[in-house]
Amino acid sequence: MTDRKIMPVDQCGAVSGCMASPQSYASYIRFGEPTPKRVAAHATEALETARKKDVEAHERNAAAIENNKLVRADIEIFMSKVGMPKSFQTKNPRSFRRTITNEAGYIGDIKRSVPIDDGFASATVTYNGLKVKYDAFAAEAARADDIAREAAEAEEQRKRAERLENIEFAKIILRYGMKDDAEWSDVLKELRGRDKRLDLALAMEDTRGDWSEGFYRVRYAIDRFKLETDQDKEILADILPLLSGDEEDGRVFRDTTWNYNALYQLVEDKQLVTDARLARQKANRE
Repeated sequence: MTDRKIMPVDQCGAVSGCMASPQSYASYIRFGEPTPKRVAAHATEALETARKKDVEAHERNAAAIENNKLVRADIEIFMSKVGMPKSFQTKNPRSFRRTITNEAGYIGDIKRSVPIDDGFASATVTYNGLKVKYDAFAAEAARADDIAREAAEAEEQRKRAERLENIEFAKIILRYGMKDDAEWSDVLKELRGRDKRLDLALAMEDTRGDWSEGFYRVRYAIDRFKLETDQDKEILADILPLLSGDEEDGRVFRDTTWNYNALYQLVEDKQLVTDARLARQKANRE
């Protein structure tokens, strides 16, 4: 026998104190909102801290475990030398013909009193299982955070567009001396009334975009169109036959001589054209 003595072995298992569900760490967030991302970070930190403790404990146990393995070997060698068997037989109380193999007492004493397992393998299994769940939760939290951020950015862009639209609307109201309680539809009606060619061009372009209900827009615009010049006569002479054609296809107002683009060019006030087309776009959304 040698003079080796049994050394104590600290058990690993700090990870067993971690929550089974990472969401449970929400109650640990003391300040601020426990967002999924913050909870995930806290849970991951707790798990990794526990794992570090287990690893450090296992490293400290290394020498003691190796020593105790040698102690066990010394005992087993000594017992073998003196002829001590590792097991013995007893009768099976349930069967007179059978016996039970029992472990020698010293074997149980060795297992109980000379530790060579610090639970690190079991702690590692626990850690790996928790890490899968924690990582999945962290990934989901990151996606939720991205979605929330994108939603906030979209809302900010919407508000900015709304502010810019309000500014543009105010400019148009001031530009044309309209009442401040006007709607975009009121603006469109006002601007169309300021130039008959603009009015007709808008009607033709609208019909080009949707002629499912016929050419009524163009007909109404022509009813409002007052003949004042020879050019006015040329315009109506070009467009009127299209209204009584056999085929009602709005693309004719794009392809005819005095199409809507040509009429827009005739409007001297280009700002009026720009404002009217913007007002039509906004009015269609009201």
